[in-house]
Amino acid sequence: MYDTNGRIEFLSGLTRSVFQSARTISVGGRDWTIALSSLPGFESRLRSDKARIIVAAGGAISLLLATIVWLLISGRARALAVATGMTRELSASESRLKALFEHMSSGAVVYQATPDGREFFITAFNRAAERIEKVRREDLIGKNVVAVFPGVVEFGLIEVLRRVWKSGVAESFPVSWYQDKRIAGWRENHVYKLPDGAVVAIYDDVTERKLAETALLKSLQEIEDLYHNAPCGYHSLDKNGVFLQINDTELGWLGYAREEIVGRTRFSDLLSPESVRIFDENYRAFMQRGWVKDLEYQLIRKDGSLLPVLLSATTIRDEDGNYLMSRSTMFDITVRKRAELALQAGERHTRQLLDNLTAGVVVHAPDGSISYTNLAAQTFFRLSGEALNARTVPDLTWRLLREDGSAMDPDEWPTRKVLASRQPLENYVVGVALNAQEETRWALVNAFPDFDADGAVTQVVVSFLDITERILAKAQLHSAKAELEHILNVNPAVTYQIKLGSNSTLFRSKGVVDMLGYAVEDWQDPGFWLSHVHPDDREKALMAQNQLLENGTLQHEYRFRHQDGRWVWILDRVNLVRDQNGMALEQVGAWLDITPRKQAEIRRQAAEERLRQLNEELERRVAERTGQLEAANKELESFSYSVSHDLRAPLRSIDGFSEILEKRYVERLDDSGRDYLGRVRRASRRMGELIDDLLLLARMTRAELRKEPVDLSRMVWSMAREMQEAEPQRRVEWVIQDGIMVQADSRLIKVVLENLLGNAWKFTARQIEPRIEFGMIEREAEKVIFVRDNGAGFDMQYAGKLFGAFQRLHAVDEFEGTGIGLATVQRIIHRHGGRVWAEGQSGAGAVFYFTL
Repeated sequence: MYDTNGRIEFLSGLTRSVFQSARTISVGGRDWTIALSSLPGFESRLRSDKARIIVAAGGAISLLLATIVWLLISGRARALAVATGMTRELSASESRLKALFEHMSSGAVVYQATPDGREFFITAFNRAAERIEKVRREDLIGKNVVAVFPGVVEFGLIEVLRRVWKSGVAESFPVSWYQDKRIAGWRENHVYKLPDGAVVAIYDDVTERKLAETALLKSLQEIEDLYHNAPCGYHSLDKNGVFLQINDTELGWLGYAREEIVGRTRFSDLLSPESVRIFDENYRAFMQRGWVKDLEYQLIRKDGSLLPVLLSATTIRDEDGNYLMSRSTMFDITVRKRAELALQAGERHTRQLLDNLTAGVVVHAPDGSISYTNLAAQTFFRLSGEALNARTVPDLTWRLLREDGSAMDPDEWPTRKVLASRQPLENYVVGVALNAQEETRWALVNAFPDFDADGAVTQVVVSFLDITERILAKAQLHSAKAELEHILNVNPAVTYQIKLGSNSTLFRSKGVVDMLGYAVEDWQDPGFWLSHVHPDDREKALMAQNQLLENGTLQHEYRFRHQDGRWVWILDRVNLVRDQNGMALEQVGAWLDITPRKQAEIRRQAAEERLRQLNEELERRVAERTGQLEAANKELESFSYSVSHDLRAPLRSIDGFSEILEKRYVERLDDSGRDYLGRVRRASRRMGELIDDLLLLARMTRAELRKEPVDLSRMVWSMAREMQEAEPQRRVEWVIQDGIMVQADSRLIKVVLENLLGNAWKFTARQIEPRIEFGMIEREAEKVIFVRDNGAGFDMQYAGKLFGAFQRLHAVDEFEGTGIGLATVQRIIHRHGGRVWAEGQSGAGAVFYFTL
């Protein structure tokens, strides 16, 4: 259609297929610019079948007129040849698209809505849909969907069709149960709206998958509608890139008023940062060459959102070649496919539909080379479309496998089987080993040939589902069953299954005969089990069954009569299996022969009774011995008191009189006499010290133990200061670990440290650089406290004598002492439940360890 200025105002879809790629064409040596647009309200008139027939006819007439104009202007017969070729290509393409539609593995139904969008009539029905619904399309075309499929109302699909028709937004109808008087099954639907207003439902019969609960097939991805309604945008820019002209469509896209754009705004100001880079890279070439084509940009709308567009532009210059302005055409990329030729739009739509299928689609040329793969196929083969196209299976070094894992012969390959038979191939299981390192992937293949008008195969379309998980799960299930059967047969426990209602017992392992002696057939009697339970255990066993119904799990023990008449103790562990509604279906459990354990328990109980009696006898004897010990301790205490007084009186006399002799008569004694007198006095004092140490040792044995937290580090520091103050002339290096806390009797533990530190102080007296160390270490998860010195040390062969009373490893004239201190230390440590030991070397020091 032309306006009064001779411009083409409207092109039909078919005419667009000719001129879409050349909006500016050269005819007769002159450039002709074609502006595509639709008349107001025209698209709304295309909703009826009759209107579309008129438009189709108009399209053909438009194409013919355009061709005649071209012939008249150019006088070149090649225009007619081009037009004829385009018509043939359109026809062949439509034939291929129809073949793809007809041979899809999924059902496809096209609906035409009434003007109010309430009712829908079937206009197309592919072969897969015929197979799924078990109907002929001739019986459905033109009929109301509710009339032929009355269950769609309750199914909910009719509401989805209405929503999609009204909103234009595609919906994925979840897996749901469909049923009417004729058919029933699970269906999964994807519904979208075509640009001409028709509504398409792509669906699959997933009944087998749903009922089998394999969950190995992924749900078909929602097929999103990528078509949006938007005409082209036009604008012109001056040499600085500022808008000179802009049409209302582009203004509507951007959300600006004309006065905000024209003469004020540069085109680059509306571009995203990435698009600015693309603009800068192409602007110089555009000015030199005079045109750019199909550049993708992102425009920033006034509200800040981004609009992706496809831009083509040419320069307009004056007679001297000076730049005047640009002339740019922009398309909203999200809907540009609607402005493409009918063939291109159909192919793009079909390929987008295929790319959004979870099923893989591969199209092979007759020579076996790959001409198309959808995204699912690329994902399956782990290669891009570019890597797959124009290649054959031998080129890709794939190995195709039979279901048993053996290699297929080339004539068994799906494409070659279809080419050889010229017949479709259905539900063909194929394994694909992509390379030596990759694991095998498995597919359920359907393939069909596509023929040209002469009956020659033009391509083979292969669709497949990835069933790798199902195949692997099947293999794993088989392996698991075999392993479980082996485990059950070697396990000493007997596993069983009881169907509620029948009460007959089914054994899953073979050990029941060995355990109880009865044949498997004997257990089919519903009352067999209870009749063989020990009479004393039957009531308890029946009560346990009631608990099983309440709790769902049970473990109990009872006696069961063996075939040979003896009683076998059984540990019965059982679980209750319920259906999805909570109804009890069966019992699954295991029996374990615990007769040896029960016999051992009887023996253990007898032994425990004997042990109890022995303990009572032992306690009686301990009580007697304790009484005797208490009496002995009292006698010892009395003896100690007597010793402390009876021995001290003579000692005091000896010491007193020897002191008088020393003071008054020392001048009358010769050297030997004075020496004898000194020895008497020293012996008496030593005897007094021995008596004091013996009394202390006795008190340590009898004193009451009162444990409390004690800071040993602080106590050692205090003792070190006292020793240093008592002998300030000595310089001893003290190494004391801080923070050593224990639970002990503070009075008694002080005696221990006084003895150990006193010994260290005493035995380091002759060292040039004496060193005394106090600390704590951990040995075999036990905290060990130590006192270390670098003094005189001792020979380890005499270590056993260290803690005995009056045991000395050094002479009195070397180091003073009574030999009672370490015995006292040992008594106190033992009272705390610990132990004490020592390590040393003559002349190299000693270490005393103790635990509490």
